[in-house]
Amino acid sequence: TLVSMKGDLLINLNNSVIGKSGLANLTTLRLINMHVQSIQAEAFRSMKKLESLTITTNNITDLQPGAFIGLGQLYMLDLSRNTLGNLSSGVFEGLRGLRHLNLRHNPIYYISAGAFDGIRRKCNCQMNNPPSILDLSHTEIREMEEGSIRNLCFFTQMKIRLIHGFKAI
Repeated sequence: TLVSMKGDLLINLNNSVIGKSGLANLTTLRLINMHVQSIQAEAFRSMKKLESLTITTNNITDLQPGAFIGLGQLYMLDLSRNTLGNLSSGVFEGLRGLRHLNLRHNPIYYISAGAFDGIRRKCNCQMNNPPSILDLSHTEIREMEEGSIRNLCFFTQMKIRLIHGFKAI
């Protein structure tokens, strides 16, 4: 089941907005140019069958830790073309099935240790595994805490562009 919305006004995503809308069986959700600014913890908790989530061309500045808890079936998350400035620890908690994370075209300047811990799973380097992609291209990464991208061996492709003056802390 697919729901695609474009151009409406939905500033704050939380469980009371998403969870009570009868979307429990939804597998694909696209929220494009909806003026979303914030995704609260457990906003998608009741959407356990969701496999693909696209929230692009919005104004997301606040992505709370645990925002995606309950989305264990999600394999594709596209948050490109937003205004994310940093990735906090626990922000991707619960996304153990994720294979494609698109964060490109965000002004991300800082990545905390533990930001990607929620998608950590057992690394399996067999050739028959589907490709997994982490896209941080066209960002403004200046600082990454030590260990922030450690243990992401299950991603077969990582696209990262670091700017002049980058430092690991």
